[in-house]
Amino acid sequence: MAVLSPQDQADILEAFHAEFGGPGFTQIAQRLQDYPIARMLLEEDRALKTSGTKLQRPIFSKKGPKAQTLGMYGTIEHTVTDHSTHVTSHWTRLVRPWSFEDWEMITATTGNQIFDMLLMRQHDAMLGMVEKIEDQMFVTPDVGDTIEPLGFPIWIVYNANEGFNGAAASGHTDVGGIALATHDTFKNYTAQYTNVNENDLIAKLQAAVVKTGWKSPVTKDDFLSPRGRDFLLMTDYDTKAAVVAAMRLRNDQLRFDVAEGYGEDAVFGHRIWWVPKIDELTSGSNPIIGINREFLEFHIQAGGELKTMDYPKWSKQPTTESKVLAFHYGVVCTNRRTQFMVAKSAPY
Repeated sequence: MAVLSPQDQADILEAFHAEFGGPGFTQIAQRLQDYPIARMLLEEDRALKTSGTKLQRPIFSKKGPKAQTLGMYGTIEHTVTDHSTHVTSHWTRLVRPWSFEDWEMITATTGNQIFDMLLMRQHDAMLGMVEKIEDQMFVTPDVGDTIEPLGFPIWIVYNANEGFNGAAASGHTDVGGIALATHDTFKNYTAQYTNVNENDLIAKLQAAVVKTGWKSPVTKDDFLSPRGRDFLLMTDYDTKAAVVAAMRLRNDQLRFDVAEGYGEDAVFGHRIWWVPKIDELTSGSNPIIGINREFLEFHIQAGGELKTMDYPKWSKQPTTESKVLAFHYGVVCTNRRTQFMVAKSAPY
């Protein structure tokens, strides 16, 4: 089973200027093979640093009437349209405490043993943070919940019909404060498939990519660059394996649609990622979730970057040292028409 190596975790920590040093141990404690969504959020160069008490973005959602033809001395109808609304999201604060006892340091036989123990607890705290982020991004929060983040189930919603039919999440009446009855263009693209072949899944993915306006990276540099990472296809293992199997058919038509992109599996020039967390979603749904990170924004609250804080000692435990790993983040989508889901059934 592939795991997040100590170096992988150190890379995440380094992105937040956390200098934990070399761990000197092999980590096999994690529950999932990888946490690509948390890793994506923790990329300092791609996440947005934002201040304020909430995330709010203006949306131009209503257009006025079409132009009118006008003859000699003709008259025109003039209306003023209320064009704008706002999409709103909130901040989520995560905390993960960890502690050690003075006695543990006093009774240690060597400095290296104590060093490794403390590093394990630091890494355990970081792993707990990563696991929580990965879980939260695939959970639908309750209506009115301002603590859990607005993750993928809010912004990218399943519908069996082909087209821009991804409305509000189950139980919700709006999306990020936008009423879809008034702003009916704020919907993601959807389609349902049955089989992984050229005429079903591949054809529907092609329609989704074209109709949501994705631009395929065409050079190796683009594919491997931050621009190439803006467009991602996320799926479970079985679906990715089936797509790769279809790729191996290599018939004249299919090979231009599903191919190896510079060492990575790609569909229409975009990476297709195995996200282990998706394996735990509704069985048999086998979704492919297309995200465009230009409009699905991952934000880190200014001042809420990942950091370790000292926890005040409790008077009845004077020899216990406690730390708290804290992180503030939020997610907001400004254009759901650039996101899509092609699935057999609703995954969440």
